[in-house]
Amino acid sequence: MIEKYFQKLEKVPYDMFKDGNKMDITNIFKRVKLLKSILDNNYVTYEYYVQEGDTPEMIADAYYGSPHYYWIVLLSNDISDVYGEWALDEDKFIDYLNDVYADNFEKNNGQQRANQKVHHYEDYFGNVIHKDTYLEKLEKPGSQPPKVVSYLEWETIRNNRKRYIKLLNNDYLKSFLDKFETMLKGEEVK
Repeated sequence: MIEKYFQKLEKVPYDMFKDGNKMDITNIFKRVKLLKSILDNNYVTYEYYVQEGDTPEMIADAYYGSPHYYWIVLLSNDISDVYGEWALDEDKFIDYLNDVYADNFEKNNGQQRANQKVHHYEDYFGNVIHKDTYLEKLEKPGSQPPKVVSYLEWETIRNNRKRYIKLLNNDYLKSFLDKFETMLKGEEVK
């Protein structure tokens, strides 16, 4: 049974040092993707809300009995970059805001600066509107004033959306692993 993802990937000859000596290395570019129809099937997967501090390894250990199945958590959510596509906990989120939005003089004001900058405007129904439309609606008496969405709000919404993931139902784990191994070998799955 496949447990550790990279152990099952095929080896390919590669001249790493361009000296004519090829060595077998793991083909990290081999990728298998779950079908959308499987991911959308509520019998095969279910939603999980990523809690503060959760990692793919922790979730895999809790639900599949091994942290080595972290890759199933990632694959089930089409995540290839855990650093950019996984929900950040509070401390890392603030670090991110400081990295992206802080000014050069004060490194810890990213959250404040992100709250001051306008990302976009939304109408009453949550549709994104152009700045000119926003200004027109402000001037029009009796109209519902558009909402200003700051970069802080936008980043918070983006991060919170990443908290909703799908997990493969444990009842299908063995079958999935068998089929996954078959796909990695390049064979047709039946």
